[in-house]
Amino acid sequence: MRVSKKIIILFVGLLFLPMPALASEKLENETPTKKVGPAINNYEKIDIIQSGSLYTSVINAVADISQRLELKIAYFGRATLGMVEIHRVNGKMDNLTKENYSIPISVFTVNNTVSDYFYGKEVSQVLLSDKAVVSKITSERHMLEVGDEIILISALGNKEKLEVGLIVPDEDINWTEILISRNIGNDFGIFRVKKITIWAKRLDERIFIELYKNIKTKKIQYLKKTDTNKGDWILPASLLKNKFGEFGVKDKDAGGKWLIVDPDWKASNIETKNLPIIGTTTCNKLMWEPLIGALKQIQEEGLSHTLSKDDYYKNGGCYAPRRITRVNAGGAISRHTWGIAIDINTKSTYHPRVIEIFNEWGFAWGGTWTSPDPMHFELRDY
Repeated sequence: MRVSKKIIILFVGLLFLPMPALASEKLENETPTKKVGPAINNYEKIDIIQSGSLYTSVINAVADISQRLELKIAYFGRATLGMVEIHRVNGKMDNLTKENYSIPISVFTVNNTVSDYFYGKEVSQVLLSDKAVVSKITSERHMLEVGDEIILISALGNKEKLEVGLIVPDEDINWTEILISRNIGNDFGIFRVKKITIWAKRLDERIFIELYKNIKTKKIQYLKKTDTNKGDWILPASLLKNKFGEFGVKDKDAGGKWLIVDPDWKASNIETKNLPIIGTTTCNKLMWEPLIGALKQIQEEGLSHTLSKDDYYKNGGCYAPRRITRVNAGGAISRHTWGIAIDINTKSTYHPRVIEIFNEWGFAWGGTWTSPDPMHFELRDY
């Protein structure tokens, strides 16, 4: 029987999957108080992802494969919803924004029947009780307590109530602001599946062969444990807001792409300057030092000609309050809304040294992302 090169490559890649840790094995210098990692770390796993969200045909195929091969499976969804009120346990109600505005907040969903593998028993029990797990940074920003009720505008446009059941460090819920079960997510209109994870004590070549045979789209990526940190990282929502602020937004157009940002936040944070190479630019004030530094270094190294001012004025820019629409992004707010991202060469690639210079000045480059955005530089440090 002939075996395609692609299957062989996938099979060879399997050999590099980490073997599950044995329960009897002890880490060097381990103490009884050492934090135990999530149970999923004791298994071999594959994350199945795609730009935007997974096609229904892919979801169905993976579900069928996991059932036939007796694999565990988890579905992860994500959306950006609008937070408008907090009903506190002491009976007080806080309106968070101006009338008709809402605060964008990142919400992640997982099927709660297997959530303990990823987040532990305590988090899983809260998800099973149909309550929300809130990140520590988010809870501190809004002075949330267990028992408070958050009022959110769902993806369907309705006001829905969500009770805070637990507050945990942000890293414990993978840096989302709010984690809920998929069942509750459906009530909020979060039907989008961002990622599927399948796992077992041992994954063999049958899994890769089945995935290759039954999933035809080339947009799918299969990531093992060692692959999950690929690409230029960006600030998660909670840290982004810590650095650059949080604001209310409302839709500017019927299509919901363009946004109006709270004018008070805009007046305090957004301004226009004349910059080297690209000229008049409107950005977040905190962009000036790293952005001007990068542009001046590009000038000094004789690479100014590799940046297109024409592209920048026709299709690029920095501050642009809008949602991400180039993929199914679940209503996510573009980082251009904070004025911390810039698109310059919209029709051509960047010189490799230009990418290095922007990286050195604290920018991530979108060309390495799961959903590549090669015109995009985004500030992550300053």
